[in-house]
Amino acid sequence: MMTLSDLLGLPSAPSNGLAWHDLLQAGLPRASLEVLATHLNVEVADLIGVLGVRHNEELLTSGESDQLYRVALALRQSMIVSRGSLSKAVQWLKTPNPNIRGRVPLGLVSSYMGAEFVLTALERLKPTPKELAEKPEESEE
Repeated sequence: MMTLSDLLGLPSAPSNGLAWHDLLQAGLPRASLEVLATHLNVEVADLIGVLGVRHNEELLTSGESDQLYRVALALRQSMIVSRGSLSKAVQWLKTPNPNIRGRVPLGLVSSYMGAEFVLTALERLKPTPKELAEKPEESEE
């Protein structure tokens, strides 16, 4: 299954939460936005619109990087719920969801509170260890 660093197109994964913090504070490369847009099967301009990211800067600001990280985290958690299926995870993020009052998850993850709602909804859908053992991870990607 893809890691957060894979979803963001990073050459290597930060070693721990503090290293992620430092990376986000320094700013993710703009290429991370493009890689994540590809995984989400959306136009870069659409993702920029959701996040309110500036155009044509090589490094994202710390706030923009944090927002992009939240989108990648929601996609990663959705992949866990989807047992590794990127296409099902993306579909979940783009579909109005009754667990979050009919809102589209991808439209909520640009804010901390919206991301919390999305991640909580995903946590409720997470398969149990028993369910994972009964139906292994899908490998479509």
